[in-house]
Amino acid sequence: MGTMAPKRILTALADLLWVPRCTACDNFVSLAGGDSICAAFCSVCIESLVPTGSPRCPICGLTFDGVGKDHVCGHCLADRPAFSSSYAPFLYGGAVKQAILRFKYRPAPWLSTQLGRLLFSQDGVLATPDVVMPVPSHPSRLRQRGFNQSALLARYAAAACRVPLDTNTLRSTRETMQQAGLNRAQRLRHLRGAFAADSTPRLADARVLLVDDVVTTTATVRAAAQALVEAGARRVDVLSLARAP
Repeated sequence: MGTMAPKRILTALADLLWVPRCTACDNFVSLAGGDSICAAFCSVCIESLVPTGSPRCPICGLTFDGVGKDHVCGHCLADRPAFSSSYAPFLYGGAVKQAILRFKYRPAPWLSTQLGRLLFSQDGVLATPDVVMPVPSHPSRLRQRGFNQSALLARYAAAACRVPLDTNTLRSTRETMQQAGLNRAQRLRHLRGAFAADSTPRLADARVLLVDDVVTTTATVRAAAQALVEAGARRVDVLSLARAP
């Protein structure tokens, strides 16, 4: 009988010792469902998830109460964003909100794989991109947190779409204050011109998938998409884990 290689022994031990835990509450996770949602949340937290659905704005992804057909919201009618569409599989609340907050502020960058799988856990309509880019963090915030959560999610999205990941073309040009507590108009004013993009051959006439963790008023992704379009992108679509209702 041959001996087991040390690397294989360590892998086998890791498989035995590792127990998947809920990204929101740390309870044990049952993988009986076999999908990305069951891999990310325990049975209790799954009950708090609210998938996005119709009726919603086909541009910014804002959901509407009641039933009916998708239609463009008042914000997009009055001030159409530079991005073509924005999609998120879940509404921002419950376990998804707790998981995102833990991911960003705990911080817990190792949750990126479980959360990255959630980006494609529902049947969203997204144009096939040429390149995936994250919403960038300012260098000062990157030094403080140690990682850009959107970049970790974008890495998973790029692999899933089988297209390149670009973390250099789009950049944050100034440090912005925390957006919590600001209303929509204040956020839009504060983030205007907060991003810049280089006019590179990769970006020229490209279809860009812009990835963020959560979209609230769309102020951040509006500013980032505007920079990309001005630098030559043909189309920008936004993908996030959650959309504020």
